[in-house]
Amino acid sequence: MKFDDPNQALSVRDAAFHTVHDYPGGAMALAVRLGVNGMTLSHQVNPNNVGKHSLSIEKATEIQALAQDYRILHSMARELGHVAIKVDQAEEENVMANIADTVREFSGYLTSVTDALADSRVTDNELREIDAHLCEMVQQANQLRATVAHMNQQLKKRVVDLHTQGKAISTKIRKGRA
Repeated sequence: MKFDDPNQALSVRDAAFHTVHDYPGGAMALAVRLGVNGMTLSHQVNPNNVGKHSLSIEKATEIQALAQDYRILHSMARELGHVAIKVDQAEEENVMANIADTVREFSGYLTSVTDALADSRVTDNELREIDAHLCEMVQQANQLRATVAHMNQQLKKRVVDLHTQGKAISTKIRKGRA
């Protein structure tokens, strides 16, 4: 499962700069989609620009949504001691495949932990790898939960539909039209 690495060592300002400039076509192309001047956008995300013309939180959110690039979010979360994990909206999926994927991610996480502990010390790189596997595992477990919740909602909908149909049939029987 691919996701933005929450452990990528970028400051929030650097993340904003790279999000804008790594967009296909760069800052100018993204600025067109945002309805702003390209030079203004470039200035707003310049890591050396700390004045009142810096990127607003609202604009940062809009940029991430358009670019589908969440490095700003992950950098903010990391600087605050948190991790951001995508909350998936489930559709009809194979729940058994989802379970298998969750187990596979859990296995990857445990493998990264045991590999790191093999020499009885944990380096910064090993810890980053452990954290990355943990995030992947939690994201996959969240996907499984969303799939199961979707199945639950579908069941409730079917029960309501059956109840409605049952009432309609009962009404017909009472009125002698069955």
